[in-house]
Amino acid sequence: MKEIIINDDNIKDEELTDIVRTINVLMINSKQEILMEKHHNTYYFIHDYSEDGIISKLGIDIKEYHPFLIRKKYILDYPLIGDNTVYESFYYKVDKDLLSDDYEYLPLDSIQEVIENNRYDNPRNQEITTEILEVLEYLQFE
Repeated sequence: MKEIIINDDNIKDEELTDIVRTINVLMINSKQEILMEKHHNTYYFIHDYSEDGIISKLGIDIKEYHPFLIRKKYILDYPLIGDNTVYESFYYKVDKDLLSDDYEYLPLDSIQEVIENNRYDNPRNQEITTEILEVLEYLQFE
């Protein structure tokens, strides 16, 4: 498993006061399309904070898969109450066809262009777009 660590403030693990873990699923169908969520005009990988949430959203037991990437982002004093937080995002690649009206399929061969063209002047959108593009680079080597 590959690992990305973003720690601009050089926070030590013993200085952490909170850990937030997310499970992200890159579900790819037989047409080589990836299933994405879209909220407030921003694309996201299908994600949740628990294995049960992924079962509820996608009907798969994520324990049957292994993450190909973990991304750790350390944040100093978030949310401005003295907490030092690390966001641990685990990324799983799942090859499966799923019909869903709740999500949108994007072609793998043009996903980077679609995500980049969907970037707009909103800090959350900028952060998520950067993260998605970064993770897609690792998916190519999977």
